[in-house]
Amino acid sequence: DMTPLQRTRRRMNYAKGNIENKYVMMTTRQYGSADLLDKDHLNEPPTLDDLNQTPGTFAETYWSKGIFRASVVVAGYLTFPLWCKIFINFQTGDPEDFSVVVGQIAPNIGVLYATLLSLTLSVLYQRFTRIQENVSTEAMLLSQITRNLLSLFADEPEWAQESLQIVANQVRIMLSRTRGLELLSIMKADTYANLLAVVDDYHYLNGCNDDFSARQESICGMLRTEFQQITETRALRLSDEASSLPPTHFLLITSLSFVSIVAYVTASLEVVEDLNNPPEEASLLFSGLLALYILFFNFCKDLNGPFAGVYQIKRSNAASHLLQTKWLIVSQLGDKVSFGVNYDDEPQPNEEEEEDKSLVDKMKGFFSGSSEVVDTVESNAMQILDTELQTPIEPLPPDVLDELCEAAPPGLKSLNCDPAAPEYRLLQLQDELARLKWLNEQLNADVDISQVGK
Repeated sequence: DMTPLQRTRRRMNYAKGNIENKYVMMTTRQYGSADLLDKDHLNEPPTLDDLNQTPGTFAETYWSKGIFRASVVVAGYLTFPLWCKIFINFQTGDPEDFSVVVGQIAPNIGVLYATLLSLTLSVLYQRFTRIQENVSTEAMLLSQITRNLLSLFADEPEWAQESLQIVANQVRIMLSRTRGLELLSIMKADTYANLLAVVDDYHYLNGCNDDFSARQESICGMLRTEFQQITETRALRLSDEASSLPPTHFLLITSLSFVSIVAYVTASLEVVEDLNNPPEEASLLFSGLLALYILFFNFCKDLNGPFAGVYQIKRSNAASHLLQTKWLIVSQLGDKVSFGVNYDDEPQPNEEEEEDKSLVDKMKGFFSGSSEVVDTVESNAMQILDTELQTPIEPLPPDVLDELCEAAPPGLKSLNCDPAAPEYRLLQLQDELARLKWLNEQLNADVDISQVGK
């Protein structure tokens, strides 16, 4: 129902990046190579080559090239006379008198710039480190959960396949999906919540059996603890991923850099006699100052995106644990569990999205090739999440259902065994608790009788 102008304004507001939106969430974020999902690790064990990091594109790393830095120095040296000619036209007073004002402003600008730069680097480095630590911890916990699930369901192949397929889905999310798709999976079918539900269901159906060993009871307890830890770690990781600095922050850095450059040029006018041939020392100092400001700006900008560019997080630790998880699953279950990526990351744009694009977006798409359409990816992702992440709830076998409904201990109220009733699950749990209490009372009564007999 929005007009083309309203859609354009909305996209322009989203493109600024100052607010979190789905376009920001769908940017690239991978903790490993997506090609590892389709690699046959059953016949080809993981190698160190699988941990190689993909280098950034030229558009992301050009600022770190020596030729770019040298060109900035040369450009600053050659354009210094032009800067002097521009700013001398705005000078209306005596240069000596104005130098006093510059002498007061320049130190303050330097302090502000140093403080802002120090704060920026501190925040970005801490975020960078936390993301790397949290994803490594989460991958390690996921590997440990996989081992415990294989141990718990050693004699239950169907339970093992169901639970480990959920683990494979999480490995797929971390290796090849964006943060937006992971948030969609949490809203639609949380991986760790589904795993916890599988363990709870298995413990509920088999916990009172005579063949349910103390080892299995201990594994269930460890899994519940690990699910709590991995859920907290994932929340911290996703929070750090979302805490990037907005573009307004870098606008402040740019503004302070520009004011500092203006202050230097204005102060240099006092020693410049010939505007066409300023002193070599002034030109060299100006070019060095300009190169440093541009270098620091690009350095902070690159550090703000930990998954692209020059300064990327080191994924080898997390990827090794994820590959260990895949290796454990594949070596035990073979091809019964799927790790493959089954949706298109770059769908074709639709008419509504084309109308929603601004002229600048269309020009960028023309020069950069095909671009990802977020709305289409989002709709496709929801369909995939419906099929691959949501664990289907299967009805209980008839013999188990009859046992729960009819084989109640004497004096206890039988279950309402209508599966369509909302309180069906709650009643099952209540009856199980009542049955355990009844068994405990019977055990205590037997103990009292044996003591009286003695």
